Amino acid sequence: MKKTPKKDALPAISVKYLAHLAGLSRNHLTKLAAAGHIPKPIRGRFDAEAAIAALLKYYRDGRAGSSELAVAKLRHVDAQTEDVRLRTAIRSGKVAPMDEVQTVFDATLNIFSASMDGLGGRICNELAPEPNPAVIKGKIDEETRRIRQSASASLAALAYAREGR
Repeated sequence: MKKTPKKDALPAISVKYLAHLAGLSRNHLTKLAAAGHIPKPIRGRFDAEAAIAALLKYYRDGRAGSSELAVAKLRHVDAQTEDVRLRTAIRSGKVAPMDEVQTVFDATLNIFSASMDGLGGRICNELAPEPNPAVIKGKIDEETRRIRQSASASLAALAYAREGR
């Protein structure tokens, strides 16, 4: 028994004609059918209503099969783009990874702390008999300059060592 088509039903259409209507190549249309995005043709012809509805859904959902998947893919691409941007900025020396910044910051504090902790012991005997506050200030200033120069040299050596790794 033969099926009677609905009164307003569209006739089956060829792969070539549907590809023309959709603005796709026949190969692309066949791949969409094979991937399940649109119904497969039967004997080289598509059910026009089902195929057009499926194509509209495919385009509406961002050609990814579902809008959630399209959004997830877009987020993934954005994350990859940001990762490349950061790696490029690190290689160019515009930014530094946080663990390296933390290491240098810790080393800086350790260098200054160690030098400052010994300040009193280094100059107390020399300053104890000194009655003139200006002389005391001058000696303290001289020692703090020495500490800054020493710390600067230590930090330069640390930077040089980190560049060479």
